Amino acid sequence: MGIDYFKSPKLRKAYYSYLRSQKWKDTAITKIILVGRRCELCGYPKNLHVHHKTYENFGDELMSDLEVRCRYCHEYRHGQREEPGSNFTPKIILRKGGAKNGKEKSHLQNRGSC
Repeated sequence: MGIDYFKSPKLRKAYYSYLRSQKWKDTAITKIILVGRRCELCGYPKNLHVHHKTYENFGDELMSDLEVRCRYCHEYRHGQREEPGSNFTPKIILRKGGAKNGKEKSHLQNRGSC
């Protein structure tokens, strides 16, 4: 099951220290790039967080141990927000004239607080 890094103040300190490390920053950036720089739940491209699905390999994470979430979906994952759909509705907006050839381009627009 893994270690609960939040039960012990000493482990909690080590956890947050690791999250500030260059190793974690490189790992998180790699994961964000691998998933296309978007939230894996809703597709929002801003305010991205990398969430540990498991702490089994903490400090030497596999990409499959991690998931990319926007702030809203990350808070939802931790039970701090309602289920997506009640306050958050991703939708596609078509805009004309965005491309050089005049074709419509789609842009993700979100309602909510990502």
